[in-house]
Amino acid sequence: MKKIILLLFLISYTVSFSQSEKADVELFYYTAIKNHIDNARAMFKKVGSEHNVSDLYFVTENVSSEYLPKQIEDYKINYINIYHKKNKKVLKKGIHAVSIQLIQLNGNQVVIDLIDFIITKKKRNYTFSNGGGSLTTFEYDCETNKWRYLETKFSGV
Repeated sequence: MKKIILLLFLISYTVSFSQSEKADVELFYYTAIKNHIDNARAMFKKVGSEHNVSDLYFVTENVSSEYLPKQIEDYKINYINIYHKKNKKVLKKGIHAVSIQLIQLNGNQVVIDLIDFIITKKKRNYTFSNGGGSLTTFEYDCETNKWRYLETKFSGV
């Protein structure tokens, strides 16, 4: 009986631990994307651009979509597979895309890198023009056993 109780405890601990890890990863991406969108809104407004955040497309080739938000506040996020045939027409005009990179672990810090691109396609050739991006950093606090947001740094043209 003790073995069964111990086994059930270990299973419940493993399930709850993996759920908290998933929630952490979701929070990392949510925060990084939200900060990027907020910065893009401010930049579009500042320069009086005809573009707005609804013109942004997010490219997620290496990141599982289960960790990525579908919506942030009033903004429905546009994910795109740039190599899919159905997106050929959109790419001919050119799009402002944000490439979401895999999480990087640096010591006790997690870094999310989002890279801005202008992407166009002519015939079978893709053109990628890098326009900067953002790095969002979280740090693990051993005293509270939680991740805490440190900063988002923006770079680019």
